[in-house]
Amino acid sequence: MSDDANFELRRQLQEKLSASEEHNVCSYLEIGYLYTMLGQQSDALAWYKRATERYPDNSEAWYFLGAVSTRNGNYRQAQEALEESLKLEGNQAKVYVELMYLCWAIGLRSLAKKYAFRAIKMSSSHGLHRYVYDALSRMDDVIIVTQKSAMDKKESWRLIDDHTSSGQTTAPLSAQPLDGPRLARESREERPDAEHNMEIDGTGSSDQETPNGEDLDRIRAAVEQHPSVPEANANLCYELFQKNCYSEAIQVGERVLSSGANVELRVWVHSVIFACYDELGDNDSARRCIEQACLLDPNNPDLQYNLAVALSGSGCYREALVPLLRATELDPSNSLFQMTLAQQYLELGDTNRAEELLRGLLDTELHDDAHMLLVCCFLDRGDVAHGLTLALEENSARPDSATALVALARALQENGEPVKASDLLLRASELEPSNRWLAWQLGGRDA
Repeated sequence: MSDDANFELRRQLQEKLSASEEHNVCSYLEIGYLYTMLGQQSDALAWYKRATERYPDNSEAWYFLGAVSTRNGNYRQAQEALEESLKLEGNQAKVYVELMYLCWAIGLRSLAKKYAFRAIKMSSSHGLHRYVYDALSRMDDVIIVTQKSAMDKKESWRLIDDHTSSGQTTAPLSAQPLDGPRLARESREERPDAEHNMEIDGTGSSDQETPNGEDLDRIRAAVEQHPSVPEANANLCYELFQKNCYSEAIQVGERVLSSGANVELRVWVHSVIFACYDELGDNDSARRCIEQACLLDPNNPDLQYNLAVALSGSGCYREALVPLLRATELDPSNSLFQMTLAQQYLELGDTNRAEELLRGLLDTELHDDAHMLLVCCFLDRGDVAHGLTLALEENSARPDSATALVALARALQENGEPVKASDLLLRASELEPSNRWLAWQLGGRDA
């Protein structure tokens, strides 16, 4: 920073500090920002913290406290502040970007990518998309700088990375983005009996609109009036999950599980808690939770599928085959189960079984995913020529498909043509910025 710029910042800071009127939330944030620009991080933190103490309902104050805490190495405070900002104002792309940097700083790579792609999905800003993609492309270098300073703090961190923290080796070349967990079938078709007028609509999908604060306040009030009613607590657990308050949702859900609720309700709550742990990246707890649900309802295909997701998240690809095969046996017409089973075979290097399943899915609604994985089948075998031919044919037939472009980029990269591959990825990002295969390719899974 030039001397002139430094002088101007200090002038503005002194003006703010000496102002006669009482500070409001804006002045607290402005002073914190000026200290940040001057490199005085401890002073910036102090002012942002004062802002949250005096204006605890201001999401911006919590956001800035979280952002500066990350850069100052106070990761626990950063996490709590950013979660509080989300709780107050719901989904915010900028908060997810900060959570991306926070998770990466402590070595939680897969969770950092999850937050990055959520930020992309939340925002229509082309500039933000490019910013996040650029950050993803540079993160392998960033982690070298930040990892050492984070190691001593990592033991107390409650989020567990799906590969780096579990002792598992990195997944092989074909490691694909597994479809996320699904709440058990009961949670999609039959809600708890809401005798207190607290019916829940929706399935817990990330595509749903976050409930507003009035909904949550209404349900909290109902629980205060009827604290021993399991259905009321189950509804609160679900709404907290929808509001991204995962830790609190887990606590409320545990109350339901220990309350003597009926089996159906306990299975449903187990599924919500499982989804919370998955969002937090805590694969070990997610696995234990869904295993308990499977014991309660062993013939539920969605529970078996969720167990497979949890096992895969921990790098236990062979173990995941057992519940996946069980899920496909219980629901043989489910294309998603077939697709995920093909992914598991790819993880294990069984490209013949994977190819058989994927060819059967080309005529379904999962055509794009099936074709992408089919290209990976040939690349994993080392048959780059066949994989490239398949990708070129699909791109010719569907030139505006982002997934087809990513598949072709993947094949070109394996064929030693990185410049052409990069051009295709850029075009894919312009067509469909939130495409999950684009995210996978940019997320460092390439060999």
